Amino acid sequence: MMRRCCILLLALAPLWIVRAAAEPLQIELKDGSTLKGEVVAKSPEAVTLKTVLGDQVIRRDQLSEKSITDLNLPSADDPAYLRARIAELEKRVEELEAENRHLRQQAANTTSSRPTASSSKSDAAQTSAASTKAKPQGGGYWISSGGKRHNSACRYFKTSEGREGTATEGTACKVCGG
Repeated sequence: MMRRCCILLLALAPLWIVRAAAEPLQIELKDGSTLKGEVVAKSPEAVTLKTVLGDQVIRRDQLSEKSITDLNLPSADDPAYLRARIAELEKRVEELEAENRHLRQQAANTTSSRPTASSSKSDAAQTSAASTKAKPQGGGYWISSGGKRHNSACRYFKTSEGREGTATEGTACKVCGG
């Protein structure tokens, strides 16, 4: 029994070492209370602390002077902080401009590959002319029992009860135009 415990303790020892290295930081507030956690983000205005209860945002005016110093919080008018923030924002603007250019180019390519209204009308006219030529003359029509006229190219041609007919009989099918 003792031997198993020792083996288990030796196996878990690296986890204790890692856990000890990630000890939470204790932050003191102006009202005297303290919070324990890991600092996730900090700015001149606030600190985000990852605690057992979740992420907590603590405003600068809630922190004690000692915590502000310990955390090395930059002040809002610190020139070094402002330069770093400006550089960060300029980089973000460049990224957004590049993304915007890419999206505009992508949209232009998409619209240029679409047929224009005039070309789609001429395509429709050609299709209509071709289908007129393809329509059978004479007995190449099927008049369904419901009175619809289908040409031989229609998917409903001779698939239901009905009879053969002519181009003038029945009501034209909405699918094939009869």
